[in-house]
Amino acid sequence: MLRHSSVITKWIFGILQSTGAWFITNFIYILLVLNLLFVRNIAEVNTIIVTALALIPFVLTPGILAAFASARRFFNESNALSYWQTIRTAYTTNYRLAMKTGFVYLAGLIICYASYIFYGQWGIMGEIIPMIVAFLGTFLYLFILAYESDREEQFWHYWRNGFLLLIRHPMLMLFMMAESGLVVYFCHFLLPLLLFVAPGAVALIVMYFYRQCVQAEEHKSRGQR
Repeated sequence: MLRHSSVITKWIFGILQSTGAWFITNFIYILLVLNLLFVRNIAEVNTIIVTALALIPFVLTPGILAAFASARRFFNESNALSYWQTIRTAYTTNYRLAMKTGFVYLAGLIICYASYIFYGQWGIMGEIIPMIVAFLGTFLYLFILAYESDREEQFWHYWRNGFLLLIRHPMLMLFMMAESGLVVYFCHFLLPLLLFVAPGAVALIVMYFYRQCVQAEEHKSRGQR
């Protein structure tokens, strides 16, 4: 019983640490979410949404990468850096890398939105397919950021190798999406949970499945020797 309690406490602490990294680096997004509670018309909602999208490369993506660095530290107990050193190093060292990743993701979202508007005129499938692509693209984006927090490679190699890792392990990909989706679904009923639990929990889930994919590839490589 004591051992199970210790494991649960460790995971709760890991979630709070990863959420804290996200909070520190994405405080502007917290303000935007809170502002949604006080909007008076649709124009103000649209302004907040456009602002949130515009800040994806500059604020959101580097902050998510810092949260993944905290999650990586949670799984790597031999990490010699402190919590604050981990966040600061990940944020400052990888800022330009994260910014480029954010621009790619933002461009993908814009293309999906344009496709939704254009092809949606021709039927329901024209609306569903861009939404599915945006949904899958979001998980690829998160997976790439987990990858970037762990290794040093050329920029496009992250996208190529990350995509290959996911499609080579479809069951791990499905479990990652399902668990992340369930966390966000249950947390959205209560705003404090959505702000203080969901970011860290999703970071740990994605990092866990990223590590599982890497370990599976390493095991396969050893078996072929």
